[in-house]
Amino acid sequence: MSATWGGINTRRESRTTSTGIISDLWLDDDMGTEDFVGVQVSADSLVDVAFTITFASLIRDGLYQILDGDLMARLGSSPSRALYRALAAHRIRGDHLAQVMRVNLREWTVACGLSERTDAALGTLEASHERLINEGYLEVVEDEGRGAARSLTYRFRAASHPEQVRELTLRGVVPAVAASVSADHPERIMPAIQAVEHRVQGGWKPRSLSAAIVDAIKNPQKWEYAPQEPLPSPRKERAPRPAPAQETAADPRGAVAVMLKLKLKRDPSPLAQEALATLSPEGVAALVAAVKRPGPEALELAVGILGTPL
Repeated sequence: MSATWGGINTRRESRTTSTGIISDLWLDDDMGTEDFVGVQVSADSLVDVAFTITFASLIRDGLYQILDGDLMARLGSSPSRALYRALAAHRIRGDHLAQVMRVNLREWTVACGLSERTDAALGTLEASHERLINEGYLEVVEDEGRGAARSLTYRFRAASHPEQVRELTLRGVVPAVAASVSADHPERIMPAIQAVEHRVQGGWKPRSLSAAIVDAIKNPQKWEYAPQEPLPSPRKERAPRPAPAQETAADPRGAVAVMLKLKLKRDPSPLAQEALATLSPEGVAALVAAVKRPGPEALELAVGILGTPL
């Protein structure tokens, strides 16, 4: 990883870091007291993974992406999986995903880990392009130019839904991750949010609300909810039209109440709930930003915004 920083009146500095991902890994052995040489595990054996400090800090800063595990498994071949990973990372544009992306061919082969000659690398890419088009991830790939100026233009089939991204980021999901899961699984977003918040209202306390929601989106059977009917891609709609009932955006006040409950480890006081119900939209937005802060600072800011003890 390379980073560059510096201010207007300061010298620009840069640093390159080489780091690993996993620091330690522990596996529960089912061998027991039997005289058995080697490791014996079962389907329910636990694996504990400790990440390196650098990698863990990147996750906390939101510098990660969520890939479609089912698609990765279906792709099978290493070149196709490498191309999918590179496309998924490079199409992220803040809180949305690019629907069209143009890349320089030579630079792109390096990004995809292809070290052979350009012609041979392009042949490998073309096979991967066909695979991702057949899987419905890509719509078309255009090859233009010659030599050093030769470029590829990718047009993607799936698009993220802005209203779903908003609901996810409101609950602490990183914008890039919210856009990715919305594009991959739009029919699961709102049912997953409702399933997680239903458990929270029942007294369950997740270590991370955002992580629980992303896990619910990825594993509907585990969270026991039925996905919605497939939603149309936003980019294919010719004119705005009323959203179906099941797509209606959730009230931010409900999400804030859930987040306050997790911070307090109990329901907010009746006075705080009444203040939240009458809070202006601007106040609700400020409260959302406040409760996302770490530690006691979040609750202190919330008290100031609501004007009443929590």
